[in-house]
Amino acid sequence: MSKSIIAMLVMLVLLFGALGVMIMQMTRWDPQLQQATERRRQQGQAETADALQPSGDPQYVSNLENADQLKQVFNADNG
Repeated sequence: MSKSIIAMLVMLVLLFGALGVMIMQMTRWDPQLQQATERRRQQGQAETADALQPSGDPQYVSNLENADQLKQVFNADNG
């Protein structure tokens, strides 16, 4: 490669690095952006918590000791 191509590549790398640093600094120190990001994070947590809540009436839950108990419960259920 010629020296001019290497110099251009180095300049491009430095330019993209500088842009990346500037973008990171802007997002880090912008209070409005931080607040918006925090609101989005909290909304996501609330939506996840809502999705984990069971809907409808609670169902009867029991611990079965063996397969015969499961078979009896299964056969007794008409629905």
